[in-house]
Amino acid sequence: GAIINVPSNVTRIEKDGLSICQIVSDEVLPTVVFFILDHSGSMANTNDPLRIADDAFRDAVDQLQSLDSRAHAGYIAFSSGIKNESYTAPGLLDNAYINTLKGRINDNYGGGTAPSTALARANQNLLDSKYDGYNRAIVFLGDGVFNESRNTIKSAVKDGVPVHAIYLNNNPGSTGQSLKDMVNDAPDGSFNRIYTAADILPIMESVIDNIIEIQAPSSVTITNEDLNISGISDISSMTQQADSSWKLPLDIDIPLQPGNNNISLVTQYSSNMGLSQ
Repeated sequence: GAIINVPSNVTRIEKDGLSICQIVSDEVLPTVVFFILDHSGSMANTNDPLRIADDAFRDAVDQLQSLDSRAHAGYIAFSSGIKNESYTAPGLLDNAYINTLKGRINDNYGGGTAPSTALARANQNLLDSKYDGYNRAIVFLGDGVFNESRNTIKSAVKDGVPVHAIYLNNNPGSTGQSLKDMVNDAPDGSFNRIYTAADILPIMESVIDNIIEIQAPSSVTITNEDLNISGISDISSMTQQADSSWKLPLDIDIPLQPGNNNISLVTQYSSNMGLSQ
């Protein structure tokens, strides 16, 4: 609780006047993500001739930094193997590193679709002991059938590192089974099917949102202990504001008396990873 001194002309805390700051908690895991992009010939010639996948990657890096200032990320482009321009060691997403990461993208497309070396390299970095205690993930964007067996791909994915696959192919008859198998062989990942490159950005943003651990208020109670009157938040009407705080209307106004008031505020947070505090 806290003691607040109330001027004589203030009589209440209005029920729509409460905002809660975004939580900062050591219990929220920092994030490390590897982005793996298919730079095979079919991506360049058929499914993404405007290179929207590369733009989506750049946007996702910015989003990752905005959601988690402690986040690390790496980037690998592949076709028949790892491309020369790939940035295969993850780093902290400060402004200098982001510029370096984005600068690694170029138009070096062509070749087959053999992702096992890219997956193995990503996992080698992600499972390094320096990332113990991190929320690890791979975001994979590709357009076709792999030129490798499922067993070869399965040997490159690892438990504890989910793969979130975005399948881009404008052929309705193509199911993306290779990507589905890859996701299923690395538990807790996701599969997203899109038909046009224009749909990549919102899907990529949704995937990043699901990877980052985000906490939001699940209940708020504010009490005037001297008057034994409490207001409870209406979570269904909670809105997040531009400064990342949450506006939380209460069910009643909280009356105040002139002079000192003993006020307590109890907030329960929950996360998309199941954490509650």
